[in-house]
Amino acid sequence: MEPVSEGMGGVDGVRALLRRVRGAAFVADVDGVVVGWSPEAALRLGHAEAAALGRRCEALLGGDDGDAWSTEGPLLGPVRAGRTPAPQTVTLRRADGERRRFVVGCTVLATQVAGRPWLLFQMHETADEALRPASADVGLSRREREVLALLARGARGEEIAAHLGIARATVRNHVQRMFRKLSVRSRVEAVARAYRDGLV
Repeated sequence: MEPVSEGMGGVDGVRALLRRVRGAAFVADVDGVVVGWSPEAALRLGHAEAAALGRRCEALLGGDDGDAWSTEGPLLGPVRAGRTPAPQTVTLRRADGERRRFVVGCTVLATQVAGRPWLLFQMHETADEALRPASADVGLSRREREVLALLARGARGEEIAAHLGIARATVRNHVQRMFRKLSVRSRVEAVARAYRDGLV
């Protein structure tokens, strides 16, 4: 699991990062305590930043998926075991009690507090208009669909390269072309789009 260096410095650094991230996002520690909350997350989920900070993901966002946000669940558990979690489709509870489906992806940030990493969670609503295509046929090649399917299972670039017997640079090229064709900017968005549109 390779941490992403974001050069964050405290609360101001977290806020700066969250302003650059597309869509609803938040930063939490490995115990699931929220330390940063994006304006888009506030809009989509109805929780103001002040109400979200310091709360556990489970208490703030818990929906119908049981242990999705527990420290041993599919989002936090792999990180605590030193692995990158695969994007997960989960039901999140809004502040008004309404439940909505999101694809949630996790990136481990290089910034650590007391030797423990912070995690960037990006959330894309499965019915998000920004991700809705004119048609499900977006012109992905057979190889790009294979790469997308492996991304959806949580595989990293080097794992995809080994599985397909191609160079890591070739994987990177496939991912970049796939992003353009899908009109997305991140792996989480690509996986959300793939699940919603039946591409995997």
